[in-house]
Amino acid sequence: TLGIDLIDLLRTISSASSNAEARVQAATSLVRHVDALWGEEATKFAAECRAIGGPALLIRSLLMETPECHQMVLVVLGNMASDAFDSQSAATKVALRGQPLWEALAPFLQADVDVGTRCCAAAATQNLCHDDVWSATLRRHDGVQSRLEALLDHESALVIRYASGALKNMVATTEA
Repeated sequence: TLGIDLIDLLRTISSASSNAEARVQAATSLVRHVDALWGEEATKFAAECRAIGGPALLIRSLLMETPECHQMVLVVLGNMASDAFDSQSAATKVALRGQPLWEALAPFLQADVDVGTRCCAAAATQNLCHDDVWSATLRRHDGVQSRLEALLDHESALVIRYASGALKNMVATTEA
């Protein structure tokens, strides 16, 4: 119904047995599909992705050594955690509970990561921090707040915007 074989793409992206070229091709197809979605179509995509375990597979792919895929996977994850993309994004945040989310996101918030990937990681973090459980979880991890605060001095206005949004959301949801 989505016009793509979602489970095949997700399995390819997150499988250690797939070669890097296949993972990149699958990630490219997935992010192009997601970039074209809006409204009800986006919500249907996210629901189907959650139903087949997509959030866990996306996290697994971020933990793999395929840098060419990371930014695209962060775009998909960030969109699925965004209320603007998916009116049911809270379900994605619930589906991510129990996953090594910070371990997957943290490396992409460091200074040695390209700006585009860092921006996507900060945006995904901002969207995830709309959830009080994720905000509290991330606040308990050593280094989350300091990494986000370090990004407030970044040369990219978008990185600053998303990092400050993540910090704002963390404070707002944990103080509510």
